[in-house]
Amino acid sequence: GRAMRARPRLLVLGTIARLFSCQEAVCDASRYALTVRRPEHGECARVKELHLIRHAEGTHNAAELHAERKKLHEKNDRHAELHAQHGMAWVLLEEVSGLRYLDPPLTELGRAQAANLRSELESEHVRFDAVVSSPFRRTLETATLGIPQLGQGVTPTVPLVTTDLVRERIANYTCDSRLDTRKLRIEYPHASYEGVSEADEPFMHDKEDGPDSAERVHARVLRALQWLIDLPDEQHVLAVVSHSHFLHALMSAFATTLGTELASRFRNAERRVVHLCARVTPGHAS
Repeated sequence: GRAMRARPRLLVLGTIARLFSCQEAVCDASRYALTVRRPEHGECARVKELHLIRHAEGTHNAAELHAERKKLHEKNDRHAELHAQHGMAWVLLEEVSGLRYLDPPLTELGRAQAANLRSELESEHVRFDAVVSSPFRRTLETATLGIPQLGQGVTPTVPLVTTDLVRERIANYTCDSRLDTRKLRIEYPHASYEGVSEADEPFMHDKEDGPDSAERVHARVLRALQWLIDLPDEQHVLAVVSHSHFLHALMSAFATTLGTELASRFRNAERRVVHLCARVTPGHAS
């Protein structure tokens, strides 16, 4: 109530600094390949096996579906206007729902989806060398519930590393922002937040919702790929727990080799396996 209204409005926070800008040579898309098949020996300078996972259903996903199903935007002229501008995401604007969906957790259905993911990984005997997640509750909860090596009640046997490079596209919806890392550490103490700002600096200063939105998310995708490639060699099989827009941008960047089916939108808690190849370039030792 009162405390929420006293907080600064998220929507007025501007974007100036380009924390995810991609000017350096490593952000040349031709340096990478993303394939379903395992690359042949010598074909790549380095290779990572990526298990790309979209987070399970969050309360914000359920809110969108509920509002759309009930046609709630038709009950209010302003909401109808917002719906025309934002589609089903209109309900996630602070103007509409306050901060209710800031860094939302999973729903009961989402937790069940994560449990199904866990069963799938166990049945396939999948073992990860590291788990990479965005520093958001819905991805961290999906990882914790869905990856057997991180299972609740057991000592984690694999590192869980967070990075803003695999976060959702940064728009003006409250679900695009996260809790401070000091709060995340209380909920998910087994995760590493090294290199992640305590406050959500990217949300405040590096929005990706302007006319160059797709270009900026694409640049971040390429930076994320280089970050993943640069992980130690012993961290070869990686779970990457991320978000719809980021994963779509990643797969779309390689749609010509992956095909339209793999480049389609991820369902909640869906997992797809690809191989990330850092190409052997002239003057680059393999």
